[in-house]
Amino acid sequence: GLYGQGIVYDFNINNPSNYSVRSFGPGEGSCPAASLHRTGGIRYGSTEFGGSGNGTLFGISPNGFVPLYSFAGNPDGRGPLGELLPHGGYFWGTASEGGASNAGTIFRTDTTGNNYTQVYTFSLPDHFPAAGLTPKNGYLYGVTDGVTGVSGSTAFKMLASPPYTETTLYQFDPALEGFWARSRLVKVGTGAATVFYGTLYGGGPTSSGSIFKMTPGGNVSIVHIFQNNPHG
Repeated sequence: GLYGQGIVYDFNINNPSNYSVRSFGPGEGSCPAASLHRTGGIRYGSTEFGGSGNGTLFGISPNGFVPLYSFAGNPDGRGPLGELLPHGGYFWGTASEGGASNAGTIFRTDTTGNNYTQVYTFSLPDHFPAAGLTPKNGYLYGVTDGVTGVSGSTAFKMLASPPYTETTLYQFDPALEGFWARSRLVKVGTGAATVFYGTLYGGGPTSSGSIFKMTPGGNVSIVHIFQNNPHG
């Protein structure tokens, strides 16, 4: 972009050559890493850096840029990487680092940014949530990146209401299954047939990552091992 801090772009899928770009300016944040969510004509998102140096939440309206929140690092977290989740009248999200244990946080806020609430602080074995959250039956499901050589990636659920109890559902074996869970879980099916699908960016038998399937209770199976070749 104009300032080297990233852009927001918009284009018409029926006419891809018709697009617009807005650059992040000084003080607005930098390195937007997640997709945007549109509510009421405003596109909401996050940046990994910028603001006070620890990342921001923002909106883009037809009238311009709307600053919502600037992360301080501790205790609220830093480096939001996953997309925001609209749920129960709030946006929910994760900060990949920071917090009291420097292991990341879960937060919620409204469309004004004035009602930001840090609802959970991660610690080992859950470490560094780099993806967004997925709702089911009053819980928010997610994954953590983990720390290579220290703790593997994990899958977890958190009660989406006080006391916001978090439960570790599964810890991945880096050598057999993979590590670096960086994409939001995708929910497939309904009721008792519901399962989640997700990806592990690296590790596993080929050191190239994997695709896994998980039940809401935390039973995990690997459905694909990526190969280190042009086909993935």
